[in-house]
Amino acid sequence: MFTGIIQATGTVVKTQKTKHGRFIKIKTDPKIARTIPEGGSVAIDGVCLTSLGSRRLQPAQYKERKLKLAPTRHSELLTFELMDSTLKRTTLGARKVGDRVNVEPALTMGQPLGGHFISGHVDGMGVVRKISTRWHTRYMVIDVPRALTRYLVPQGSVVVNGVSLTIVEAKPPLNLPLTPTPLPQGEGRVREKWEKEGVGWFSVALTSYTLKHTNLAELKKADRVNIEVDMLAKYMLQFLNNYEIRNHRR
Repeated sequence: MFTGIIQATGTVVKTQKTKHGRFIKIKTDPKIARTIPEGGSVAIDGVCLTSLGSRRLQPAQYKERKLKLAPTRHSELLTFELMDSTLKRTTLGARKVGDRVNVEPALTMGQPLGGHFISGHVDGMGVVRKISTRWHTRYMVIDVPRALTRYLVPQGSVVVNGVSLTIVEAKPPLNLPLTPTPLPQGEGRVREKWEKEGVGWFSVALTSYTLKHTNLAELKKADRVNIEVDMLAKYMLQFLNNYEIRNHRR
């Protein structure tokens, strides 16, 4: 369980293909990394992953690996294994060395719930349609698959790349094609399905704090993002659907 309040960002330093997926190594704040035990859950860009352990990255290795971020005394490398399904259903399949990702360890007892309850199970991917700035606030419009629009309501909650955000506007499918953007290998069917079913969209406002402490500031038009809708909305809609079905059978 997570809250959508990003505690640190990390940088991808290595990816390695495997028979059933890919290993990925991420450099992040050692204070955060040390709290994550082997086998512990971590949300990386909103995707719940299992940590395979961590090790220190010495300052001398920064120059060798040409990392952009200035080193502290040392940092930590977190290692994760990504299954084929994760690579296909999330943006992690397109992550490469040097990319910055949002990092949030699992929620613990007594920790403030600043965002909302998040499972880390991505419901789908969205595409950034538009980014604008009004009155020193950055607004972002994101296209999403038709199936997700039923869970999106103004002033409701949504997760974008692991960040808990409040929805400003939400609209039903417009039957418009998605903004063209390269897809990770194996996702052509996802694009075809979206174009056939049509898409909806929602907008969010990004505060200066969010822009400073997450990777959302780096997003551009046509970029893909991980989307998780409010789990309470999913449960409620499922309950109402089951209730309606039972009443219809009587």
